[in-house]
Amino acid sequence: MIIRGSNGSIVDLVQKLMKEDPDAFRFALEEIFYTNPELFEKACPQILDGQTHLIQKLQFEKFFLPLAISNAERDDSPMSLIMFDLDNFGDFNKDYGHLMGDKVIANFSNLLRKSFRSRERRPYLDLDIRNMRMSDRRKRFSHYDVLSLVARVGGGEEFSVIMPRCEEENAYNAAERALKLTHEMTIPFGNELLKFTASAGVAQYEKGNTPEEFIDRVDKSLYHSKKTGKNRATKYSDFISSTAPK
Repeated sequence: MIIRGSNGSIVDLVQKLMKEDPDAFRFALEEIFYTNPELFEKACPQILDGQTHLIQKLQFEKFFLPLAISNAERDDSPMSLIMFDLDNFGDFNKDYGHLMGDKVIANFSNLLRKSFRSRERRPYLDLDIRNMRMSDRRKRFSHYDVLSLVARVGGGEEFSVIMPRCEEENAYNAAERALKLTHEMTIPFGNELLKFTASAGVAQYEKGNTPEEFIDRVDKSLYHSKKTGKNRATKYSDFISSTAPK
C-alpha cells in the first residue's frame, strides 16, 4: 500500500509530517530507509530516485538539506556536504554504451551507500527496536543525526551526501576514501575490466547560509576538482585560499 495524504500526494504528507515533528519524522524515515528499503520504496516511491533508490533531487533540496541545516543551527553543531560527480561520464557512455553507463551509476550508488554507513547503524540493524521508546533509540544510537544521507542530484551522474555533526576536514577524508574505492572498482565488459573515477567537492555549513548558498559553495569546490585534474576532492576552505588575491 502506498502512503498518501488527504489530497493523494505523498509529497504533501511528507511536508505535513516534517512540519509537525521534523525530528521524529527524520528518524522514522531513516529507520525504514536503511532497515527495510523494500518497504520504503513501496511506501514512499516519490522520495526515491527510480534508478539508484537513493533520495532524489527534489526531496533532497526541498526537505532533507533544509532540515539538516535547521538541525545544525538549532544544535550549534557542524554539518558538511559532499558533492560527487563521475568523471568523463558522457565519454564513457559514448564509448561503451548506456547500459554500461547504467552499471557505473548502480555500482557507484552502492559504493556511496556502503561508504557512508555510520558505526551506529551496524548494531542498530541487529536489534529489535520496535518496542523501544524514541528517546531510548536516540540515546542508544547516538541520535539519528549522525547518519549520513546520500542523494542523487543534478544531471544523472551527480550525487550529494549530507554529513550532520561533521566538520569539513572529516568530510573531506570520507570523500577521499570513497574516491579511492571508486578508482579501485572495475566493471566487466567482454574481455575487459573497465575503470572509472569521480571528483568531489566538500564544504562545511556556515551559519546563516541558505540551502542554495551552501550548495553553491560545494559546487565551486567540485568544479575546482574537475578543473585541476579530476579524481580528487577539494575542500571549500582550500578553494577560497587558492583563489584569494596574493
